[in-house]
Amino acid sequence: MPGLISKFLLLSFFTLNVFTFANAQEVSQIAKKATHSDFFCAQAFLDPFEPASRFTQHSHEFKGKCVDTNRYRYAQKVLHTARKLVIANFHHDNQFWIAHIPLEAKAWGESFFQFVPFPEVLGVNAAHTQLKFRLNPGFSIKLFSSPGMPPIELTEFIYSVEAAMPPNFDYNIIKGTRNNYALAGRFISVKQSIDDKGMPIDNALNLTGDEISFVVRTAVDVSQSLKFNHFYNTFTNNCANQAFNVLDRLPRLVGQYPPFHIVYWFDPVMGPSRKALAERGILK
Repeated sequence: MPGLISKFLLLSFFTLNVFTFANAQEVSQIAKKATHSDFFCAQAFLDPFEPASRFTQHSHEFKGKCVDTNRYRYAQKVLHTARKLVIANFHHDNQFWIAHIPLEAKAWGESFFQFVPFPEVLGVNAAHTQLKFRLNPGFSIKLFSSPGMPPIELTEFIYSVEAAMPPNFDYNIIKGTRNNYALAGRFISVKQSIDDKGMPIDNALNLTGDEISFVVRTAVDVSQSLKFNHFYNTFTNNCANQAFNVLDRLPRLVGQYPPFHIVYWFDPVMGPSRKALAERGILK
């Protein structure tokens, strides 16, 4: 019992301090740009879509360091028609590809809100969140690497907003409460996601084919607009509220719900996310 009380008091102290600091950070982030373009940060000189970038002086931990663009990249539109969306910087098998994504409603089968749990710390069960999309039989996204090479076909993929950092650094939940990491909206394969973060927990969504197509298009727009310009924040600008930022733009949801935020307690992400999805009527 004394150990439980100590854990409770320590968590309460941490939560109160982070809550106060995170809200101050949310205001300070508005005018502060996380990175700027810098050719000398390029890691793939022959790739015209690599967004070589360096952290600005506003990053406490990483100012002056290059973003790891061998892992973190945002989507860049190459072509957008009524039936197809082509984007650069799709990450699969540790390589970046040009992805041809069908947009027809009949192409889309299922969608999921995924959790990738973190190790428990002080009784807190946090998790990364991301969106997964699955195509119907007979449809696929096609990944191209070099001209003349046959494409790779995938039937499911992931949109994941993450904390981008320099090479050889790991994510730290405490450092995420300050202006350190840049937000990056990644489009990645299921294999790449598992290799990067581990096995996820699926929560099936109640979306039509038209709605899944809309969410995919919206996620590309958001990823491309975010670039690396915005700071990540563990509590106020993170994977979960960015996932809801995309979902809440659905025509049947737009303007009906306040922006989603995680909570400052033992179950900060998974419980509140499931509750918010259920309230919106999109959790199966």
